Amino acid sequence: MVSIHQVRGVLLEEAILMLLRASGYNTVASDANDPTLSQGSAGLNVLGRGGSHQIDSIADLRLGQPFSNPQRLLVEAKAYSEDRKVGLPIVRGAVGVLKDVSEYWITNGSHQPAASRYHYQFAIFSTSEFTDDAQNYAFAHDIYLLPLRGSSFFTPVITAIEQATEAIPADRNGRVDVVLSRVRHALRNQLQPDLAVIPGGEFPWLHGVVEATRYIGRSLIAVLGTAIPVFLTPRPGLDLNKLPLTGNVQIHSRLRESGATWTITLQGFAEPTFTFDLPERLFELYAVNGVLTRRAALNLKEDLFGQFTAIYAPGDEIRVFNFRLDHEWVGRLRNDLRQRRTT
Repeated sequence: MVSIHQVRGVLLEEAILMLLRASGYNTVASDANDPTLSQGSAGLNVLGRGGSHQIDSIADLRLGQPFSNPQRLLVEAKAYSEDRKVGLPIVRGAVGVLKDVSEYWITNGSHQPAASRYHYQFAIFSTSEFTDDAQNYAFAHDIYLLPLRGSSFFTPVITAIEQATEAIPADRNGRVDVVLSRVRHALRNQLQPDLAVIPGGEFPWLHGVVEATRYIGRSLIAVLGTAIPVFLTPRPGLDLNKLPLTGNVQIHSRLRESGATWTITLQGFAEPTFTFDLPERLFELYAVNGVLTRRAALNLKEDLFGQFTAIYAPGDEIRVFNFRLDHEWVGRLRNDLRQRRTT
């Protein structure tokens, strides 16, 4: 018996892995020819210096980076109810895993020097917010937090996951009688049929999740301020192949009640091009005295979003989008704030 939240987390992880393919990440489906992995009874284990860690959501960046071992992303997804935040223990666990696997070295023989095999990164995706303690700890230890509920273009996937798990009979404690590994393999077979994965079972309630994820099709990982990754979900029907490689953008922050925390509108487009979300504590780290005024928010946006990049890698093609903040738009906003202050 497992909790509904565990099932939702598995479904979210598989949706994320499929969408990440557009950013150049290939899902790791088996331990074949990889001495850093082993196949456990419940899924893949990543070997560490002090032990092995079951992590079923793993993706390798197929783009080589200068002065770096191959990059491997460890993904964890939390799909709690909207009013339950992801707390410090989850991030602490991620830090421990990241440290342990990063200190696992491989040798080809007793007379060969040991070498690290991968440059590991750890990302936690969540449909709810993160506590301030969790955000502070993640910021200090290079664990990347990516909230999702505030991204309106991603909402169909969250809704489909919640509706799917509501269809599973649960006991009075909210626990359901399903095998998580079978659910994972069944969904992965449908979302990424080209992978040679273990057969799963028949779960008709997965249909809505499959359709919603395929409808989005692809998402991009953008890097803000050269350090902060965000998960960009494109507007439905947007052809990423037709986007210019460089362009000016306008970025708006909105209240959650309006449907999106952040929107990006590329110059020449009448509607938002992407939506995304950010951990709110990020802003407090840059604000004066912990209070983010309207002007401080504007200055922060210019600093963080002055220029950022996103890799788009459909198939063997690699495209790098370079977005710049529309400075004329920033000027108009500043003038507007100045006029409001004097009236």
